[in-house]
Amino acid sequence: MENPLTLYPSGRRAMLMAGASSLLALSCMALGISGKEIGYVAGFFFVACGVLGTAEIWPRSSWLRIDETGIRYCYLFTSQHVAWDEIDRFESELVSHSGLWGQQMTGFYRKPGPQQDEKRNRLDELLPNNYGRSAKALTKLLNQYRVHFTREQATPPDEV
Repeated sequence: MENPLTLYPSGRRAMLMAGASSLLALSCMALGISGKEIGYVAGFFFVACGVLGTAEIWPRSSWLRIDETGIRYCYLFTSQHVAWDEIDRFESELVSHSGLWGQQMTGFYRKPGPQQDEKRNRLDELLPNNYGRSAKALTKLLNQYRVHFTREQATPPDEV
């Protein structure tokens, strides 16, 4: 296993989002020019979506780092660290957006505390990106690393 392993978002997905947003923004601006003011509002929204799509592939703006301490992920220049001993398991989940469309995302369950019920319906936290992999492939990879590093931490070092 590679240690540390750093994954980055798919540039193709971000460029597709930026391109589609640009086309939609131009269409909305044309609607605004034709006299419908809502076109300007919608155009501004799609321009903002395009900027976010482009910012996602900006160097060092989004990444996932896996090492012996846990996972550290960054999305739009904001990073968060989660230690292996806080994570119970990783799973992929279909996240639906208004019931119209959805996407598979990877997330994790935190280990239950003394006050928490073991039976939960949703993941405790979702990763913001699949980092160029399918959700199932990323889930499998993260679970392999979790098992590897938690087993390694549980094994006492050999005394000399």
